[in-house]
Order: sequence, then C-alpha cells, then structure tokens
Amino acid sequence: MNRCHANLMLQIRNFQLTSII
Repeated sequence: MNRCHANLMLQIRNFQLTSII
C-alpha cells in the first residue's frame, strides 16, 4: 500500500467522521 494512498484514505475517513457529527 502506498503511503500517499493510505494518507488519502485517512483523510476521507476523517472527513466522513466529521460529516456524521
């Protein structure tokens, strides 16, 4: 897994979490 790709997925997951709140 690419480090950049993992960082992107983390950002998307964080955005989803903030979206839920």
